[in-house]
Amino acid sequence: MCAPSPVGRRRLPSRCNVPKIVDADAKRKEILQAALLATRQQGIRGTNLQQVAAQAGISKSSIYHYFASREVLLEALIADAMACDVRCSAVADATDVPNAVEGLLALALSDLCRWASLGPVLLELLSDEHGRALHQEVRRILQDLLVRAIERGQADGTVRAGSASVLARFAIDGLEGHALRHAIGGTVPEEVESQAVLQLVLQFLCLPSQDFTGTSR
Repeated sequence: MCAPSPVGRRRLPSRCNVPKIVDADAKRKEILQAALLATRQQGIRGTNLQQVAAQAGISKSSIYHYFASREVLLEALIADAMACDVRCSAVADATDVPNAVEGLLALALSDLCRWASLGPVLLELLSDEHGRALHQEVRRILQDLLVRAIERGQADGTVRAGSASVLARFAIDGLEGHALRHAIGGTVPEEVESQAVLQLVLQFLCLPSQDFTGTSR
């Protein structure tokens, strides 16, 4: 006797046929992190997609779902490393001028220390035309915001007199020098040292040391 046909019985889909749900943003960040690790070992010019794929634990072809080419991936890596913190504009418009200036410099220092952690890769980024252009744009945005905050401070007597543009440039140069020294030496800036540098820059601008709530300390 033949076995009865499983009429009406629904066939369950095979697991391999179920589409995987991938967080595209998270995967993109994973690939960028893998690219950063690869560039630290091979340098930017010596890094290829196969090395990035090996670091990320994925196939080379998978990278193309997120980045069209090696050049696009490396440009994204540079842009990610030199991203200008979007909070800067909000900080610059703070009612309390000392907090606006200190807040801007603190955010800039945080980004610069993050860049310094890239070590020699940062220096290679700055030697790249695209990397230099991005750095200059980030610096221009920060300097424009800082000039605006300094001018407000000069108007109410909380910031020293002088060219706001020159004061802003000197302040940013001081923070960048701190970060570049560590990048060249291949070391990560320590929090205590970075805060000491920030306080020196604030003293140069003749600002009282304040926390972000506006309370003197």
